Amino acid sequence: MPTIISAQTIDDLTLVVEFSNGDRKQYDISRLLEKPMFSQLKSPGFFRSFQVEAGGYGIAWNDEIDLSEYELWQNGIDVVAVVEGDCASVVG
Repeated sequence: MPTIISAQTIDDLTLVVEFSNGDRKQYDISRLLEKPMFSQLKSPGFFRSFQVEAGGYGIAWNDEIDLSEYELWQNGIDVVAVVEGDCASVVG
């Protein structure tokens, strides 16, 4: 399983995660917001406050809210960078 190298938000509900094998995945958190433990992610400021965990094994917002590299890898959608410019498109 590849680990996380970096991650960024592209809107108030979506992450783009870069993995150690060079792949990039787009992950939409919308479905998680129904669960009480993820309710803080509804706040755009809080959502953007995550950090990549040591070793790249996940991303975390605090001690209670995190997502594993497995979740992001398995349920993310492949992203292919466009050669011209910094645009990205979703493949799926």
